[in-house]
Amino acid sequence: IERFVKMGRPVMVGASRKSFIGKITGAETADRVGGTLAAHLLAVERGAAIIRAHDVAFHRQALDVALKIRRGGT
Repeated sequence: IERFVKMGRPVMVGASRKSFIGKITGAETADRVGGTLAAHLLAVERGAAIIRAHDVAFHRQALDVALKIRRGGT
């Protein structure tokens, strides 16, 4: 991701429920929300500007909490 970010264009990541999450966790497609959130949070941390997600409310909450923690607030 960092390599694409250095090109100066917005980077979009869409890891929602992908098979690599199932390979790592053994979870079925419908049960991959936690793995999807982890992948997307790491992508944003590395510079992704756009996240394509199925579970928008979960992602909004996770990103809001991560940002608040990173900034040192509660």
